[in-house]
Amino acid sequence: MTANQMPSCNTLETQRLLNRFYLREVGCPESFADTPDLREHAAIRAIETAWNGYEEARLYEDLEELPRGPEAFRAWYMRLHRRHRQDVAGFFEHLSEQASAEDVAFYIGLE
Repeated sequence: MTANQMPSCNTLETQRLLNRFYLREVGCPESFADTPDLREHAAIRAIETAWNGYEEARLYEDLEELPRGPEAFRAWYMRLHRRHRQDVAGFFEHLSEQASAEDVAFYIGLE
């Protein structure tokens, strides 16, 4: 799988499913009845494994670009930083120009 392919593990729906599962995993004692059943873990593990594979594929595409020594590190890091800023620019433009106060609060809570 290449980084350009969007796996089903990285959809909003699947991320919400994982979030609900994790919240149930760390739930309050009074929510014991909502604790995930052991049979649910295999499916969650499969999603996590697929997600890890997707993220690792993204890393391996960049391995050729890794600096070969300390003198090349700064230039490599600055290219990576610029690329990351470009990749996330649309998200932060949305937060600053279109997101509601509730959306911004939700993002800050996740950070």
